[in-house]
Amino acid sequence: MNPELRELYDPMLERDEQAIEAAAAAYAGRRGAIELFHAVSRFAVLAYNPSQHGKHALLAASSAWELRERLGTRWHELLTACAVYAANARLPWSEPPLLEPPPLEGEPPTLEEIRAALERGDRSAAERWLAGRIDLPGFERDLFEIAALDLRDLGHPFLVTVAAWKISRLQDRHPSFAVLRAAVLEWCARRDDPPREPAADEPGEDRALAAALLDRVWREGGSLEALHDLALFDAALEAEAFGAAPAAVARVRRTVETAAEGDGFPSPPGPPAEPIYALARDYGAYLKAHAIAERLSRRFPDLSFERLVAAAGYNLRSSSFDQWSFA
Repeated sequence: MNPELRELYDPMLERDEQAIEAAAAAYAGRRGAIELFHAVSRFAVLAYNPSQHGKHALLAASSAWELRERLGTRWHELLTACAVYAANARLPWSEPPLLEPPPLEGEPPTLEEIRAALERGDRSAAERWLAGRIDLPGFERDLFEIAALDLRDLGHPFLVTVAAWKISRLQDRHPSFAVLRAAVLEWCARRDDPPREPAADEPGEDRALAAALLDRVWREGGSLEALHDLALFDAALEAEAFGAAPAAVARVRRTVETAAEGDGFPSPPGPPAEPIYALARDYGAYLKAHAIAERLSRRFPDLSFERLVAAAGYNLRSSSFDQWSFA
């Protein structure tokens, strides 16, 4: 590890927030904000764990990339907030990151075998599958097909896979085993909630689904559940662009819920604030709302995404998850 990167990572490993802020500012000053993003996103990936804050620290880092042009000279402030979040989300007993794929013995598991392995939470089998298939043609189709198998826990297996793929695409080598291993860890995480089965009917055209999901976020006051279903729909659109199989994308689309539980709330006064804040407070939801709005407004320019950001801001003001370090 080069000395400049160590100066950034050491306070992150120690969870010294003031030192992280100083180190991030110094790193951005020497190397630029783009390099700071790469350093912070790699830390979020390598320190990944399937706790709520662990997975959302990775999702926040991925989302931060979307806002680089809009935030301009303030982008490094958002990256610093991501660095603090990733540092605090790292489990104190976390194992060293696995940077290189494990040695292969025989053929890697097939898709059928990896499905069975995930049902029993066999991480080593999943890592062997990733190592053996990562350089083969059609790998991205298989990756997203596996990610779409289990859509429990608000769809986190799929969301983390898409976010890791996006971070991998920005690395010197893509696809990156070290980055995509975060998806494997999420696939193998224990889940106690019941399976979330897709609806039997087709979800309809995307604009109508986007409008219905936006309405649900607004009517539920930016609830995390409503925002996650919108994020899952957004991730399906991204995965489709990355080469996911239509059947896997359709399965994700059919899983999102549009029925709202609530009658809306008064619009918060004043313009929305920039998404630079203590991200653990709402699992980075307000930041992700800005990033989703950036992406979906390009796809659906006739829809208004101001309500999405306003609703997420409303939820932020009433949220307090920052002490739930390992939930």
